[in-house]
Amino acid sequence: MKRKNIIVQTTTAILLLSALQLTACHDDNDDKHEEEAKQEHLIQQMAHDFVLNQLCNIDTTSGRASYTLRMGEVLPGAPGTTYSVAVESEAEARHLFSTYFTPIDTKGLTRKNGGSIMVDFGTYGNVTYTPGGNDKTIAIVNVNLPELPNVKTFEFIPKNHWPNNATSPFFPGDVVQDKDGHWWICVRACDGGLTGILMTWDTGTKSEEIKTKIKSYTKVTGCAPRDVWNALAFFYYSDVDEFKNEYNSLKRKYGQYGCGNLLNSTLKDLYDKRTSNTHQIGDMVTKSSNDIGETYYCRMSIIFDDDNMPIFESGRYFFDKTENPIVPVRRNSHSITFTSWDDMSSYKKKYPL
Repeated sequence: MKRKNIIVQTTTAILLLSALQLTACHDDNDDKHEEEAKQEHLIQQMAHDFVLNQLCNIDTTSGRASYTLRMGEVLPGAPGTTYSVAVESEAEARHLFSTYFTPIDTKGLTRKNGGSIMVDFGTYGNVTYTPGGNDKTIAIVNVNLPELPNVKTFEFIPKNHWPNNATSPFFPGDVVQDKDGHWWICVRACDGGLTGILMTWDTGTKSEEIKTKIKSYTKVTGCAPRDVWNALAFFYYSDVDEFKNEYNSLKRKYGQYGCGNLLNSTLKDLYDKRTSNTHQIGDMVTKSSNDIGETYYCRMSIIFDDDNMPIFESGRYFFDKTENPIVPVRRNSHSITFTSWDDMSSYKKKYPL
């Protein structure tokens, strides 16, 4: 009888232990799946925020974010939610889609189906590129982003279908000085629904403290976004000799330090073919408690994208300032966009005269 009790007790103990182990395994799996879901959600959020930062100028001075598109115009007769852009080819349309709508590190967010490309941000929305397939529409991008309820479609049309617009006030290579004495270079004219771009290294980033009940963050804003760097890469690569002539002409006219940081920044890196320096792209948020953050960056190394467009090499890395950052990042770039109807009288052309 005693032996029977021992067997029963042992069996009960084994069953109990097995049940505990199964429960523990189940809990471990739940925790793992929950952590993976959180990580996926975070990746979708970061990718969404990055794309929104590339596509729009974001103003938070009023306490509530307002968004101004960096490309596209509503043409006469078109729905108010359809923005048009003029391009030479589908390759150019895909390049613009990549620049404005595709995160640098997609992490499985991108899905391709024939010529269509969808970037899915989960609960944060999605965008889909589809070739137009006719002589009037080269490609279409359908937009589903909660922050832009009045933007549903971007339509890429042939340049010869674009209505006549006023002439751009500045063209690539023009150098101007603002009323505060900062020097800027034009890297893109405003044309065909694309805003013009002035770039500077005289005014760097701004830092903004964000505090919650649990955590505090530092938001680093103002760095030139990806379309600016791509425009600079195209401006440089389209005629390297002309770029060097301009650099030397500016140096003779104003001296190496006579036009702010213009000749002692990225332009010098390009002139000297220095590819090691990297620059932050767009905005970044760091956690103040231990300075852990994430940065999108471009390196001064010309490469070509899938559509054979010259761009700078770019990427993303996490850093912890308690250690040496993997990639040194400069944060002194800044840019503004302009259209043909903006008042640019406060920017005085210095080169060419």
